[in-house]
Amino acid sequence: EGLVSVAKDQGVPFSAQSLGAMAGLYFAESPPTDLESAKACDLDRFRAYHAAMLRRGVHLPPSPFEAFFVSLAHDASVIEHVLAAHADALKAI
Repeated sequence: EGLVSVAKDQGVPFSAQSLGAMAGLYFAESPPTDLESAKACDLDRFRAYHAAMLRRGVHLPPSPFEAFFVSLAHDASVIEHVLAAHADALKAI
């Protein structure tokens, strides 16, 4: 929710979806529901975002077709770091 909120505040079409600890991020108004809608997401923007997040110390899957996992190791300080990096990365791209 935090990632989507930050993107919305910046006017960036961005969505996320999760199931349990597994999540995916997409540069689209709503999460894809199948392969075709996943391919319709802004893949170039995702690549730029991925690189920008790496430069900020956040390691995400290199493709929007892959999921990432949140665990108990991701405490409040990690979440805050990711949200700050996300905001900064969106501005940079």
